[in-house]
Amino acid sequence: MQPFKIFPFFVVLTACGGGIHTDNTTVLPAPAPTIPTSSNEPPDGAKTGPDAQPPVKDPNAIASDDSGLLTIPDPAAPNDTAKRVSFDGLPGTTATLDGPNATVVNGARFAFVVKQGTDDLHERVRALASSMPNSHVEKIKDDLLIYSGTDNGRGGYHFEALMTLGKSSYVCSDAPTLKTELTRTDVDAMVRVCKTIK
Repeated sequence: MQPFKIFPFFVVLTACGGGIHTDNTTVLPAPAPTIPTSSNEPPDGAKTGPDAQPPVKDPNAIASDDSGLLTIPDPAAPNDTAKRVSFDGLPGTTATLDGPNATVVNGARFAFVVKQGTDDLHERVRALASSMPNSHVEKIKDDLLIYSGTDNGRGGYHFEALMTLGKSSYVCSDAPTLKTELTRTDVDAMVRVCKTIK
């Protein structure tokens, strides 16, 4: 008769959701499964701590670290994937690459392009006078031009900044993809970040 007693025992276990059948036929509930309410692992394998990076919307974008340090492939060495340049930006800054050029973004009012090269900014002012008669030069130095007017279909302020790192030269300028009219404060913030190249 042993097999007969085991059969009802399994039936009771199954019917009661894993309950236990005792000799006096009392059914005790099985312990409830535990569902973790938090985990030591961050979601989706995200990093935490000093090496953490903010969420990136563009899967190909490069994000700054928590301190705002943004490191990108060097636009002056497009064939040397190990060579990098960095900018001291703001946390949440990202860069997307377009060939050797990079567009650095941190919100709707902060986007600039960095590329290899140099420019004669005094010649650029002369070109602006003929191509953009409504432009107004706010600041001109050998390594910085800030002007206002409509450029790339967008009014407000614009800039070009020249930087040198070792033997390499770079040009930063407000991104033509910006849709927002920039203020002088916006442009000054981008110039400050451009000038931190290292």
